[in-house]
Amino acid sequence: MFTVYRCTDSGAPSLSGVAGSLTALLDACLVNGYGSLPAAGWTKPFVDTGKAVYRNAAAAVARSYYRVTDVGTTWARIRGYDAMSSVDAGTGEFPTSTVISGDGLFAYKSSTADTTPRPWILLADERTALLALKGSTYWQVCLYLGDGNSDVPGDTNFAALCAFWSNADEIRNALATFDLVGAPA
Repeated sequence: MFTVYRCTDSGAPSLSGVAGSLTALLDACLVNGYGSLPAAGWTKPFVDTGKAVYRNAAAAVARSYYRVTDVGTTWARIRGYDAMSSVDAGTGEFPTSTVISGDGLFAYKSSTADTTPRPWILLADERTALLALKGSTYWQVCLYLGDGNSDVPGDTNFAALCAFWSNADEIRNALATFDLVGAPA
């Protein structure tokens, strides 16, 4: 069952155009909990300045790692991995660096590089997390990470990551990437 986390909850973190605000939000919702809301059951196995790695709980199908680089103001970057040994070392990356260079896909945080809080809603359980952010006029999904549903017979390691292909503020730039490691050929 999903827990619904909202920016209007007592003790909720603020999401803004400040470096670190997305990782603070993910820490509060996925790992630590806040106010009367429990954490979704994820872990944070690796952390370094401006970077954090999140992993869904043992109940997840793929148990993938999601590396978030949150050093920017209006955007953070994210890439998934099958396995990681540190915040900067992993195997089975998705999307691969040949598909998108740098630190991965773009996760939208704010339309302005300042401390103005942005309205957000995050739905999460121990397997998946979905973050929606309200822009100036409408809500948009800006990040999905966690288990996916594969229609490949025998696929026991299906993870999904959905964010923006670039930091252009256009919904059509959304890209879903899926990890099918372990799927039969």
